[in-house]
Amino acid sequence: DGWMPVDVALPDVAQAIADFRQLVRDNDRNPDDVEITLVVMATVTEDLLKSYRDMGIHRCNIGVGVENWDKPDMVMPMIERFSRLVPAL
Repeated sequence: DGWMPVDVALPDVAQAIADFRQLVRDNDRNPDDVEITLVVMATVTEDLLKSYRDMGIHRCNIGVGVENWDKPDMVMPMIERFSRLVPAL
């Protein structure tokens, strides 16, 4: 049970999360029982990820721009950079 929206498709991520949780409540369910995984396609910063954490998002899947899908030399440094952020989040 969960929801997996894409951040750039939501005009206001915080409002979308609040609206989703209210819909869950309106259907006699506990929002804490429905995990949210956010696909992050926006430019990722530590502050952005912290804001998503503070919204109660359970996990983020960080996307890679289509221009780099087949370029490990571009993607691997990004993975390394984000792996250092995980303990702080």
